[in-house]
Amino acid sequence: RDARIAPQGVYACAGEEQWVAISARSDSEWRSLARVIGAAELADLSLAERRARQDELDRRVESWTRAQDPSAAATTLQGVGVAASRVQDACSIHEDPHLEARGYWLKLPHPKMSAWKQPVSSWRLVEAQPVPRRHAPLFGEHNREILCGLLGHAESELAELSAAGVIGDAPVNPGIG
Repeated sequence: RDARIAPQGVYACAGEEQWVAISARSDSEWRSLARVIGAAELADLSLAERRARQDELDRRVESWTRAQDPSAAATTLQGVGVAASRVQDACSIHEDPHLEARGYWLKLPHPKMSAWKQPVSSWRLVEAQPVPRRHAPLFGEHNREILCGLLGHAESELAELSAAGVIGDAPVNPGIG
């Protein structure tokens, strides 16, 4: 925590493992935050008082955030000038409006599951704008191409490696990890 700022932190929201990051960086941001969370009686606390009562204030903020959708909480707070952002998880990041507007995602077909959004390159150049062309390799998908083609092993050796469990097209322990 930055000792100059109070309150600041990541607060639990409605839903399972849903969070919002909030930072009241100035007296005016604190006043706005206090009003939004229904704690107007605390709006005039000085920075020193906010630091001294940090744990109490965090509990007050979280009592409000726990009833909020994280995106809605962030939008509400940003609307009154308080720095706030939803903490993205693996699912919500795919629906992030900012990333959508920036063309960050590309849907690629996949041979074993439905199409999934893949990130495009985060850098863009006038003459080079790389785009993913295919799904990530499947387990063992390129064994033959690499071992026989690139490295020159015989097909019979490939069969021996497979029979010995050295190579394969599926994990040996798929339930782990």
